[in-house]
Amino acid sequence: MEAAHTYTINSIHPWRMLLFGVIACLIPIVLFMMSWNWWNPQFTDQYPYFFDLLIIPVLVLSAALTYLGFRMSAVGILITLDSKGFNIQKNTHFPFIPKASVYKPWEEIIAYQYLEDNKGKILKIKLNDKSQITIAQAFVLGRSGDFDRFYASFANYYKPYEITSDTFE
Repeated sequence: MEAAHTYTINSIHPWRMLLFGVIACLIPIVLFMMSWNWWNPQFTDQYPYFFDLLIIPVLVLSAALTYLGFRMSAVGILITLDSKGFNIQKNTHFPFIPKASVYKPWEEIIAYQYLEDNKGKILKIKLNDKSQITIAQAFVLGRSGDFDRFYASFANYYKPYEITSDTFE
């Protein structure tokens, strides 16, 4: 009996990344623009360059919050492969997003497709019940060797069917 192999992958959900990243970017800028009209006109007359210089820390804060938004949108995926199947456990940074764990035996897989481009890597797994599991890694968070090791091990355990894109339509 073979030992189980465990892999850790940082994955990003693109809509969550866009939501957290854009909102985090816009909050300091919007607050800065709103406060512009709240200041006493006499203050802005006495210090005309104050708001011009204040935009620099606002943009730095906006960039830092955008980066934090991208990092917080990441989901840590712990994948365990063994001779009977694989288990996927998702761990998020937020308490209101449930932690999910899914076990699938190898017999439930119909086909899989591996895609790679300049934005990241995607492994799509099609199951008997017509559902699909997608494991993705975006290069925004850095390139992880665990995804490559996971895919090599996955292809070794489940050799029969790598199918083209028409299977997933």
